Parts: sequence; structure tokens; C-alpha cells
Amino acid sequence: MLLTVDDIYAIHDQALKLGLQNKRDLLLFGINIEYIANLPDLSAPANQLLSDLQNMSNDEAVAGGVPLERWLRNAAYATSLRPDKQQFFREYADKAAKAAAFGDETPPPPAKPERILFESDLLPFGFLAGAARTGRSVARLSVPRIEDGQPRLFASGKPVLFFGTGWLIGTKHVITNHHVINARTDGEAPASPSDFDLQAKGVVVQFGYDDEQAEGEPLEIAALTASDAQLDYALLELAAEPAERKPLPLWARPIDLAGGTRLPVNIIQHPGGHPKQIAIRNNLAAALEGGELRYFTDTAEGSSGSPVCNDQWQVLALHRASTMSYGKYNYQGKDTAWINIGTTVTRIVEDLKAKGKWAGLGAVMV
Repeated sequence: MLLTVDDIYAIHDQALKLGLQNKRDLLLFGINIEYIANLPDLSAPANQLLSDLQNMSNDEAVAGGVPLERWLRNAAYATSLRPDKQQFFREYADKAAKAAAFGDETPPPPAKPERILFESDLLPFGFLAGAARTGRSVARLSVPRIEDGQPRLFASGKPVLFFGTGWLIGTKHVITNHHVINARTDGEAPASPSDFDLQAKGVVVQFGYDDEQAEGEPLEIAALTASDAQLDYALLELAAEPAERKPLPLWARPIDLAGGTRLPVNIIQHPGGHPKQIAIRNNLAAALEGGELRYFTDTAEGSSGSPVCNDQWQVLALHRASTMSYGKYNYQGKDTAWINIGTTVTRIVEDLKAKGKWAGLGAVMV
């Protein structure tokens, strides 16, 4: 038996709470058709669910895989909008797969000398110095919401602010997302061109906001230099050049992900408008599609506009959003429900050149 009786009852109870008893076809997707045909056919969905689980727990691998593991991974996919529930099913799927592969009575293999697992994750110590250097050029952006030329205020009289992340692309220019400067929630009409321009000029760029007590170096905006809603970028000219902060180097060459090339990407960000954080784990690029880089590196609301960097801290893309992947990508043996996306810097540079806004920025291309 792959899982204990208590495990099966726990899975059954969770599935009933989520209404999965009515999604049998989805839950059995990918399981050998002949195997499914031999499962008992019951009229009550709840009873059918328990029967399926009990029978699959008694069977290890069949042609096409381990039925119970596949069922549990399908259940995780079906609950992709509920990360805690998705994790519940994934953990049981891993447990079932392990039991099918090794059995409950198999002793653990003997210890072996240290070794690299798959590909090396070892990095030179200078990687940390590069992260610190890059972080100095990343800032939190506070964007006021303007409506018909006037700032939107809370009842307390304080201005309504939207938060994002930006970084130095030139000696006196910061880049972020167009939607960060738009300062509207999903489903709302975009800001008018005049309000968008006022919002851009009202941005406060706060370098050095590394902890709650850090005031950092807040700078104001002199002008909106360029923007593009489709590529989702906005280029802002600072009122003053920041002290001892340098433009981040831009990766100007093609990004090669052919043949399963492994490309870690690292993101320094201000999630939720909070102090600066760094994502350097679970961080592989997944695909390059139509000028968008897709990756597993963690972000949150407020991370929009962050630099997506390689291990040499060269910027590959401008982080812009997360989108549901519906199991299109697989990471560490698991189908992913979401994937993060960013616009490649090469597309942004091309657009800035076409607009005549590239020369004189002082950007660094590598």
C-alpha cells in the first residue's frame, strides 16, 4: 500500500471540501485508460472518490506511471488558485512516488562522498559582492494616483500611493514598468495621458531603503522621458544624479535557452513596497517567448519594475508580471501553476532607439 489508511482519508476529506468529487475526469487525466476501466464504478461521487483512492493506493506503477501519484498531481493542478491546498496534494504525490519507487521497507542507501547534484549551484564568493553592488542601484518607487489633475486622497488627507521597483539604467535615469506609473488597479481604465505624466513627475525614488529604519536617498523626478504600454516600461529622468550609484550593466546579446540550457536569474526587488529583498533560489529561467523571458524566481506585488539579472548581475529583463501557466512548465518534477515574466532589455533598447531616447543615457551594454 503506497499510503496509509489515514492518509487516504485525509486526502478524501480535503478533496470533498474542495468539490473535487465532481471532477473525476480531470483527476484521472493521464492515467492508463485500461487501468481506469478496471476501477469499480459507483454512483455516488463521494463514494467513487474514496474507492478510486483506495484502489490506487494498492497499486504501484502501471504502464504510464503510478496512478495515485498522477491523481494527486492532477488534484494539485486543479487547486492552483489555492497554494496551500496545492502544496497538500503535492506532498502526498511525492510520498506516493517515493513509496512506489523504494517501498516502505527499503533501507536508505549508504552515505557517499560529497558530490554535485545534477548541475553545480556553487558560485564564487564575489556573487554576494555583486548582489550588494547591484542592490545599491535598485530603488522603491512611490507613485501618487492623480485623477483629472488632482491627487487622490484618503479620508485622512494622505495621498493614495502605488508602489513599485525601479533601477538605474543610465547615470540619471531610472526604469520601471508602465503599469507602475499608471497607478491603477486591474480592471480600471488607464490614467489619462496628462494624469500619467503628472504621476510620473510625482514619483519618489527611494534608493537605500534596505530596512524599515532606513530613510535611504529619496530623489524626485524631473521628467518622463519615454514609455510604452505594450512593452510595459517607463523611463524617468531623475532631478539629481544619485550619489555613488552606477547604472546596471545590460545584457545586449541573445538569450540562449536552447537544448535545455540552465539559466539562473536573480531579482532584487521591493515586494509590497517593503524594504529591499532578493530572490536567488528556485530561480531558473523557463522559456524565451516573443521577447518575454519567463522564469520561476519569486516576486510579489510591488516587485514590478525589478531587474532580472544573471549570475554576473547583468540585466536580462525588466520584471513585469506573473501569469497562470496551467501546468505548461515543470520545475523540480512539479507542474507549475504560475510563471513570472519580464520584457527583455534588448526589446526596450530597440524601442528607445526608435524613439530617439537612447543616446546620452549613459547606459552600459555588455
